Amino acid sequence: MVCAQLLQKAFTTAPQLFTTRKPRRVHKKKAPNSRVVASCTDAQRLSPSSHLRALHEADEIGELERSYPYHALQRVSPAAGSEVCLLRRADQHDIYVRIFLAIEQSDQAIELRQLSKRFHCYALAKLHPKGKSIDPIVERIKDAIPKDDGIRQKVYNILWTGRKWATIVGLLDSVVAAANISFGVPSLLGVLCILGPPSTWERANEESLRAALTNLALTTDLCEQAGKRTEFTSTTIARILNDQSFTAPESSLDFVSDPLFPRAEASQLNSQASPMARLGRQALRLAAATKGDSTRRPTAENPGTLSSRPQDKDLLILLCFLADSKVSTDMLHRGGTPRKRWTEDGGIGDTSALHDITLQPLLSDLSALKEAMNGLQRRSAVSVDMGGTYTLRPDIKATVLEELPSADYPFWRRQALIIAYRAVPWKYLETMEPHLREILTPHVMHTLTAVQEQDGYESLSGRDRIDIVLTLIEASRFSGMQWKRLAVSQAKATMLNLQDQYADSCIAQRESLLQRLAGSVKSATSVPEHRQDLTHGVANKRMYAAVGSTVHQRALDLFQNEELSSAMAALKEWQPTEPKSLAEEVVLFRMNFLRGKILRFQGKFQDSLECLSKSQSATELLRDLHFDEEAGDLVVEIADTMRELDDPIRAEELLTAQLGRQHHTPATRALLGVSLAESLFAQQKFLEADRLCCDVESQRLSKMARLRLCITTAKLRHVNFDWEGAFTWWTRALVAINKFPPTSGHATRMLYVSLCDVLKHQGQKELEQASRAEVVKLEAVSKHAEATHWIAGLRHWRTYLESQGL
Repeated sequence: MVCAQLLQKAFTTAPQLFTTRKPRRVHKKKAPNSRVVASCTDAQRLSPSSHLRALHEADEIGELERSYPYHALQRVSPAAGSEVCLLRRADQHDIYVRIFLAIEQSDQAIELRQLSKRFHCYALAKLHPKGKSIDPIVERIKDAIPKDDGIRQKVYNILWTGRKWATIVGLLDSVVAAANISFGVPSLLGVLCILGPPSTWERANEESLRAALTNLALTTDLCEQAGKRTEFTSTTIARILNDQSFTAPESSLDFVSDPLFPRAEASQLNSQASPMARLGRQALRLAAATKGDSTRRPTAENPGTLSSRPQDKDLLILLCFLADSKVSTDMLHRGGTPRKRWTEDGGIGDTSALHDITLQPLLSDLSALKEAMNGLQRRSAVSVDMGGTYTLRPDIKATVLEELPSADYPFWRRQALIIAYRAVPWKYLETMEPHLREILTPHVMHTLTAVQEQDGYESLSGRDRIDIVLTLIEASRFSGMQWKRLAVSQAKATMLNLQDQYADSCIAQRESLLQRLAGSVKSATSVPEHRQDLTHGVANKRMYAAVGSTVHQRALDLFQNEELSSAMAALKEWQPTEPKSLAEEVVLFRMNFLRGKILRFQGKFQDSLECLSKSQSATELLRDLHFDEEAGDLVVEIADTMRELDDPIRAEELLTAQLGRQHHTPATRALLGVSLAESLFAQQKFLEADRLCCDVESQRLSKMARLRLCITTAKLRHVNFDWEGAFTWWTRALVAINKFPPTSGHATRMLYVSLCDVLKHQGQKELEQASRAEVVKLEAVSKHAEATHWIAGLRHWRTYLESQGL
């Protein structure tokens, strides 16, 4: 009853916290700056959970701030110009085994051991993508250490710790960026050297971490000290991740035994030189052999010293002009082969790009490309991780760039840009592998920025610039608001002084989406003037489909503003031509999807299912199009409608089948999981639903997935008379719903009604009465709302509560 006692105390001392902001009236227009004010009041809207959370977070933030400076670690972590030995040689060549042993078998002093463990945990977390199975790592370590039975849990703990510190680094970087503070480094990795004790920082939640880091960054020398140690930290982690870091050199000429790196005479090398220095010399020889002019592919001045495979050398130079980030052979292959694009008649065509004549055959042959990359890995020019992605060694890159003639740079910058941006798959035209997103984005932006700053967009043809603009708009669908804004802003910059109605329309549609995501909805998205007499057909069906997409965006604006009837009317403003082009089929698919969702919100469940079924049929019949990215969301919407139609068994079948597919992002997979949990709850399969909720809770969750998880889990606790658990999850649900734009209040009202029932069983009469007062207010403002069935299953839950006499 600790929670109830805290709430009672909070209510006694500050009853004003238990009042809610009145939800906005439907159709009411807001002043431009009202969103900021609303955000502030939204944070106070949910007083019970807000107060509990504030009590806990205030203590946690204070503890974090008091822990700095952590003298024990700062004494042994090097500032600029100093050194410390954290790495030891090992006989193991497997990088995962080396990292595991470095953590498990350290005999260093406690402070050094703590710092070394943190670095190695961080390195392993960077090496192993989140969401991928740890089974391959566990098996490789078990082969080396067969007698250790706790390897799986240890690996899990190492990854958890490393990702926590990666979060801390990311949070500090965002704080510094928001404060417009510059330290001359891309990331303050040195913060790993100065924070402690580990238990304090590793157990804190993200909100507390952000608050503490903000306060420390603005009031202490945290950033300055982190900056001093960043070079040491990044260098050490790079050495940990390097396959050659821990091994003793066998020969001063090991790296030059391959014809790609010509062997030097022993007298040319210093026998005492480090492996890094020797490696640099060989890269220098390679770079020196690739000099040429800037109007064509650089050619060798001394062919007799080179490999018989010039494309291998070109591949290495190309890698030097990509970002300092992971590269996959899939990305290089995609960027070097024809890509699908929309044609003016609304169909699909293949387009090719002008590539280096030597590099083109290698990029087009995936097996040859993989062999070439593996060859570079065998020569230690690149490292490879468990996911099969490669990272170019910084010293190799620096030396190649130093020796490559500057006149050749523009050629290679353009080649790198072509490879990077053309690797982005266009929605509906190509499949999108989830792992490609994080690989592509740094390379796209790096190569685009390099061409913009060094050569200017004018160095590109108008056709290429338009293709880059449209591809950036496609790439802006990748997750992360910062990335979305960056992609759209770069698309607009690339369009400067270009005239293209179709590209302008695509940019306008994406800007409309960004405004909705930011919570700032215009009254209507403007539709370009491209209306032709449908009885006589349309000459440019691609542009006509773009008009339909703009109408769809306008309907989405109205939908978010809960003007559902107006949204339905807006969708009628566009109709496809006959015969329909594939581009128009996509627009029709999206419109039927939105119609189905609107109709469900209005309680017209059978009509909703008919519209959604049309979209589902399109995914099955239009084989030239790829709907994988929206398949999960569509199935969730269909399953929710079936739940409302009292057919949870069919909903379960659809969701289970969809979860069996491999193309979903973690966020979509989590949403499918919570929808499945609701269908199981509807069948009173409470144990199965609870297990599924527990699994989903540890995944990456969207706002909607988190809200639905909280609601379903709260209902599970409620029906099992676990009042403390129900109280916790209903208050979490209220916190989650508070993160959405203000709604008409139907869903919020049901959450408060449920909380009232819990408080009644707990005997908390004052809190129950305060919550019932809010229910009355919400009932008053939601009487004329159109969106009456937002969250599937709440209608049935209301019936259950009424049957219990609430």
